[in-house]
Amino acid sequence: MNINCSYFFQFNEIKKLWIINKLNINSIKFYEDKRPEVGLIESIDYVEGSLIEIEIDSENTSLSQKLNDNSFDISLDTTINLIDYITSTELQSYLCDKFLVIFRTGEKMYFVFGVDEGAKLTYDLNLDSNNAYKVSLSENNSIYPIFQSSPSIIQ
Repeated sequence: MNINCSYFFQFNEIKKLWIINKLNINSIKFYEDKRPEVGLIESIDYVEGSLIEIEIDSENTSLSQKLNDNSFDISLDTTINLIDYITSTELQSYLCDKFLVIFRTGEKMYFVFGVDEGAKLTYDLNLDSNNAYKVSLSENNSIYPIFQSSPSIIQ
């Protein structure tokens, strides 16, 4: 497979984060039906009610994408400051699933990853000066990079 690296995204911070279980996605439509040549997702058809917003600490959120032998390793790491039973139960329930990850930047641009196999969620509880869950959403050996998307996918 030839990897096209002609598009590049730059942004300051991640402000919002959503996940959708891959089992609840019916289809993903790329702009002009081109993928990954264009790198823009036009729409995502998913089961109603399956979009989950994760409340994040944007100052403690980071994203990395690395190209390794024609595949991408993508990871979004964040902090959830609310430590309670509901948050713990929800995070625990996500451990066996794979997700499409959607995030909005400070510049109000939307991006998606997990299009290939889906991103896996892992977390740790850190009871230190920050008292927070450290959450990672990562997809390794993906044939697809991070894609920009239309804001309408969150409607």
